Amino acid sequence: MSQAARALLESIPLNQTMGITFAEIGPGTCTAHLKSRPDLHNHIGTLHAAALFGLAEAASGAAVAAAFADKMGQVLPLAKEATIRYRKVAKGAVTAKAELLQKPEELMAQLPAAEKGVEADVRVLLVDEQGTEATEVTVRWFLKKVG
Repeated sequence: MSQAARALLESIPLNQTMGITFAEIGPGTCTAHLKSRPDLHNHIGTLHAAALFGLAEAASGAAVAAAFADKMGQVLPLAKEATIRYRKVAKGAVTAKAELLQKPEELMAQLPAAEKGVEADVRVLLVDEQGTEATEVTVRWFLKKVG
């Protein structure tokens, strides 16, 4: 993904407020980071569950945007639902690794026959700075037909 696209993702107000940064973005993948800050902490002094979800959703959105960057005139990605599993307490900074579970070209091939659009799932694994796999999130995106 271009520097301009990365800058756009980082300029989203919530991403800015939280301090989310995007390290690597490719077609259907994204690695993003969130530093641990007191204003994002919970009652036990670690990143709040809402901050972890915000990071995961942002990374999943970047993965989808990168997968369909050249098709944005044909589809509008909208987050539809998410499942989150908090496995362990995330200590310190967290890295999100997002991956689109379907092939973009297969999803685009389904689009013409779809009444309103197609669904795409992105798996996001959140790993803390000690290497602990703390949280797993699956975000289902609806790729709405445009036009």
